[in-house]
Amino acid sequence: MPHIRGLLREAGFGEPSRTEVVLVARCEALTGRHQPELLRTRRLGLLGTRFTLRRDGEEVGFIEVADHSAEMARSSVAARWAEVGNLIVPNERQLSWAMPQLLSVAAEWLLLGRVTRLVDYWAKDVDPPSYLDQLQQVGFQTLVVNERGLRRTL
Repeated sequence: MPHIRGLLREAGFGEPSRTEVVLVARCEALTGRHQPELLRTRRLGLLGTRFTLRRDGEEVGFIEVADHSAEMARSSVAARWAEVGNLIVPNERQLSWAMPQLLSVAAEWLLLGRVTRLVDYWAKDVDPPSYLDQLQQVGFQTLVVNERGLRRTL
């Protein structure tokens, strides 16, 4: 919000050290992109349920998703949302075709549990621009932009 940014500048705060874009997509819109020749496996990952895709025995990439359980969600609507904990495609040249397939596999599984929305994040200092571009191409829309690390100069 520009007016709040102006007030913070007037109060002596500098530029943010990190800007994070929060994006959201409907799970239903992400489905139907999985190529049957890719082997997919599901197991417990570090940050949620992990789906791994393999081609000719080699791992292409993986996605980890975590839903907001009814106990942790602050509303019944939030219980139908999940977030991407990790989405890793080691070979960036494969991102454009692997990412939609990973998202499709995860979204199909989330829909079985009545999860309707998937949230992901992009930060300039962490992720390549191609990651944000690809998210937008498959249907993610910006929900909010968070600016973090504002420091006041004395």
